[in-house]
Amino acid sequence: MGRVTVTRISLHQLDAAKNPFQSEFWAKAKRYSQWEALALRVRVVGPDTGVSEPIIDESTLLVLVRKLYLSFHFAYIPFGPKINHVPMPEGQFLRDLAKAIRPILPRGTICLRYDLPWNEIPATEVAPINARGLHRCKESVQPEGTSIISLEGGYEHVRSGYRERAIRNIRKSVVSGIVVREWEQDEEVFKQWYDVYLQTAKRDGFNAREENYLKQFLKLANSLPEKIKRSGRNRMKVEQTGVSSESEVTCNLYVAYLGKQLIGGTMIMESKFVAVYLFGSSLRVDGISCSYLLQDYAIAKACEHGRLAYDLYGISGPGNRGSHLDGLRLFKRAFGGAVYYRHPSIDFVFHLLPWAMYSRIEYLRYRAMRMRQPKRISQQFSVSHEV
Repeated sequence: MGRVTVTRISLHQLDAAKNPFQSEFWAKAKRYSQWEALALRVRVVGPDTGVSEPIIDESTLLVLVRKLYLSFHFAYIPFGPKINHVPMPEGQFLRDLAKAIRPILPRGTICLRYDLPWNEIPATEVAPINARGLHRCKESVQPEGTSIISLEGGYEHVRSGYRERAIRNIRKSVVSGIVVREWEQDEEVFKQWYDVYLQTAKRDGFNAREENYLKQFLKLANSLPEKIKRSGRNRMKVEQTGVSSESEVTCNLYVAYLGKQLIGGTMIMESKFVAVYLFGSSLRVDGISCSYLLQDYAIAKACEHGRLAYDLYGISGPGNRGSHLDGLRLFKRAFGGAVYYRHPSIDFVFHLLPWAMYSRIEYLRYRAMRMRQPKRISQQFSVSHEV
């Protein structure tokens, strides 16, 4: 069946080629929100043959940890681990993995939360994962549905798959004189974009992130790998096997102008194979939104950079979960591609009572936040307020 083992590695050894949320870049970005990062190599090993235990499956994993209150901590895995090819039942793997990781975590960690990746193939629903100790969250941290466009045929092929709604709105933007440019490290331009972002948040009902938090995404892409600090219970030998080129992640800001006025922009995170839409903003001028033109420009750039997929990131999930994102489906599906779903957030509980209190407070906070949002979010989505 297999046994799960974990080994501490350096952040720059994370394999982020297909998943930029599992990268050194993402770990550094989350430090702004007081998350500490652990990078692990996860192996499923077979029975001992007398010489060594054969490795059946191997991957890397980013785990984020944050202090809650008193001596309690919360551990979280963004869009991980990979479960599709693990040679054991999914529930058992997640359970065994949590137990293997637990000795590395701070003593007061109440749970390990899994936000699993998208399914590898489009599906209309997701089968539940069940195992003792696993609890499905009532509200997921990240969206449970997305629209992903394959870029393997090149930009012209991708554009041929746009629906009439996208084509019409792009044409209107171009005729109106809207142009899109890459941000050129100009601080004043960033401030103008952030002001539009704040206006968009107020209009569409999402909580705006701080200016410095968003700015750091653009500053971190070229930062050098950092050494892991080890202390207390986290003393574990760090595997040193060199720097992985698969960990490289970049972030770009594209801004839209009407004449000299900045009217919108979109921030895109890219790994070796995938581009992900992170943050967007737009002003409506004479009934015209630049959002469609911005997405078209970002898709063209992702093709130019050799990415294989463009993730529009964030639509409602199956079974009416994430219904607050229903309004985004119309906008994002206008660019073609396919709908992918994933499992709801899952907690493996270490300390039941503090976890029960935390999860209840978290659920009420999410519900209050959803009630403040408009029934139909127009065309923007900002990455989760929590992670």
